[in-house]
Amino acid sequence: MLDSSGYIFGGSVENNTTGDADNLLVKFDNNGDIIFVKKYASTDFEALYGDALTQDDHILLVGLKGPYSAPKDVLLMKTDPNGNLIWQKQYGGAETDWGYSIFENELFKYVIGAIKIYNGINANPWIIITDSCQTEIGSGKISNDEIAVINLFNLPPPLPHALLQLYVVLYSGDRLTLKNVRSGFL
Repeated sequence: MLDSSGYIFGGSVENNTTGDADNLLVKFDNNGDIIFVKKYASTDFEALYGDALTQDDHILLVGLKGPYSAPKDVLLMKTDPNGNLIWQKQYGGAETDWGYSIFENELFKYVIGAIKIYNGINANPWIIITDSCQTEIGSGKISNDEIAVINLFNLPPPLPHALLQLYVVLYSGDRLTLKNVRSGFL
């Protein structure tokens, strides 16, 4: 993800001996030199898969978190522009829930693209909408197929008065599908 002063990368670092994984945020300048590296450690297994910049230049990170040998929940983290953690929140239930992508749809309204894994094998696409206070203000399953969310993104409307279009890229078997999911979720 690019901001005016460089690039950010959200990921994780795993200890091959213990199996523990912690979240990592790296910011690079426009020349590729490291500005900072932040590691967010806990006793749980954590991994980040998506990042985004907010309109007020904060950083959103999304992934999963939970005990190493148990189901995980979607993890949403918000940091200041220097990577200092402001808050983090988990969303999910008894099954494994995995956050893959995130963007700010409106000022202080965040949309997470995720999957819910049922019975350890079936993955259904799931969208979570939160406000800047971490409150879930909407969520929904996109499909009953065994499909996983690959990415979630928005396209600007063609006209100023048109609705924002929200799309998800789905993968099933050997095919990719682009699906407009604007209605019913926002």
